[in-house]
Amino acid sequence: MENETQYIEPERLHPAKSKTTHFFGLIIIVVFLFAFLTAYLTQHIHVMGINVELQKIENKMKNLKRENELLEIKLAKDTYIGNIDEIAISRLNMIRPNTIKYLIVKK
Repeated sequence: MENETQYIEPERLHPAKSKTTHFFGLIIIVVFLFAFLTAYLTQHIHVMGINVELQKIENKMKNLKRENELLEIKLAKDTYIGNIDEIAISRLNMIRPNTIKYLIVKK
């Protein structure tokens, strides 16, 4: 058997690495995973906080719009010509004249 292939044991192809090398490699992988997960969670928590703040601002904006609409309605009622007479009498204590008097001025 001249063309026989020789069997080479795996240890000879790759020299045995020490256990400490494997251990440090594992520690480095764990540290990188921990750092990545920490950064991811920190960003996720930050985004959640911003979303909560955005919802509060949107609710405040809705309330302000509602209040603005009510103020516009009140303004429209107060400036309506039919209500001016009532406002003048009730709020400003004005009175209606009994008769209208005209004064003629000669030049």
